[in-house]
Amino acid sequence: MKCARHPQADAIGGCIRCEQLVCTECKIIWLGRVYCKFCVDELVGIEARLAVQREFLLKKEAELTRKEAELAQKEAELAQKEIETAQKKSELVQQEIEQERKENKLNADLEAFKKSVESMKIKQNQDIHKHNVTLKCFYHPKYDAIAGCIRCGRFICKKCEAIVEGKVYCRPCVDDMSTSETTQEAWLDEIKTLFAEKPETHEQSKAICLQPLETNLKDNIDTTEV
Repeated sequence: MKCARHPQADAIGGCIRCEQLVCTECKIIWLGRVYCKFCVDELVGIEARLAVQREFLLKKEAELTRKEAELAQKEAELAQKEIETAQKKSELVQQEIEQERKENKLNADLEAFKKSVESMKIKQNQDIHKHNVTLKCFYHPKYDAIAGCIRCGRFICKKCEAIVEGKVYCRPCVDDMSTSETTQEAWLDEIKTLFAEKPETHEQSKAICLQPLETNLKDNIDTTEV
């Protein structure tokens, strides 16, 4: 049997790829198998092309891995932003709850303050009736007095009554709230002098009129010292 490429030479085997007989010159052992050198040349070229393709695929895979890592980083940043947004919303809700609690407390304090004012007015009326004193308004002698101005000490009727910061004043005092504490003390002395002319009236009216006026003056002094 002769070699397919070299008819003058005897064949010593067959190529497992092209199945042609090969001589000693054509025979090549590659990867433990018998090939002809022409098939080996073709296979090497194919292997080289495959290597190039494998390198290209590896680059594509690396690029895809890089993009996946960037996408994962962006997703992590987005998740962090969502967490921060949720925290801000939670803080805002907490602030709204705290504001609502403060408003409720303020409203409750205001209601308690109004009740305290009403209670003070009721107590003044009870004190008037308790002492069986029929007092008349300083400005309207025809009308019965319902309270005493804590600034000037004069008894006033409903028309003259003015509530300022929960305290009872007469309207002239409200119009002249800029009067100094010294003037208030002068008023107190004047009222005491007037009541001293009628001791029985003074004793009956002191708890109703003078005592609140003295307390107001003392409160003003204490506030100034603080």
